[in-house]
Amino acid sequence: MSASLFAQFAAYPNLVVALSERDHGSMTAGGDRTRDRAVTANRERFFHGLGIVPTSVVRPTQVHGKHVATIERTHGKVPAGDGLLTNRPGIFLSVTVADCLPVFLYDPGRSVIGVLHGGWRSLALGIVAEAMDRITDKLKSRPEKLLVGIGPGISRCHFVVRQDTAERFAAYPQAFARVGEQTALDLKQVVVAQFVERGVRREHIEVHPDCTACLPEKYFSYRRDKPAVVEAMVALIGIK
Repeated sequence: MSASLFAQFAAYPNLVVALSERDHGSMTAGGDRTRDRAVTANRERFFHGLGIVPTSVVRPTQVHGKHVATIERTHGKVPAGDGLLTNRPGIFLSVTVADCLPVFLYDPGRSVIGVLHGGWRSLALGIVAEAMDRITDKLKSRPEKLLVGIGPGISRCHFVVRQDTAERFAAYPQAFARVGEQTALDLKQVVVAQFVERGVRREHIEVHPDCTACLPEKYFSYRRDKPAVVEAMVALIGIK
């Protein structure tokens, strides 16, 4: 995936927006030392392929929460959370995903970038609102200037949810569909609606059509594969 897959990002040649694919290997560690070494090698190979020095890439410890951190340097401890923002060129922000939505943010006027790990738990807790509060209050972006790209993730065709989960998104009836006797949820529509609620223009939001669960040759999918150890892609954004 490259910036060209988000048409509005393609106009900015110094902006890097990327999502690894299955062929690049798993990008999330946590199994054993041998596997972790392989993941590190996968990440470094992927970043070098984008012309990025791996030490310039920042990643949080993801907890399926709503915390969004503002990053000012590439070294030092990154708070646990599921979103990162910065206005510093040369810092590349990343999260890992394997059905959850990678959400990319860019304000070209203020050189502000962000990436969110958009799983249903984080979205239900308010990660979009948290990111918008930080991006407007701390980084002084205006919502109407913000560009948003919602990347490949599980789509409504494969995302059946329980009643208690559905109730958390009752404010977005347009995101639901019936699949037999079950309820399916379109997280991409939820994200679009949440950004529009916070003042982002609908025409500034692009949604990638790929469903990770539909494309086993291209993407890891936690729901589809149910692996004992999570395998995931890495989503990345930065300004060179």
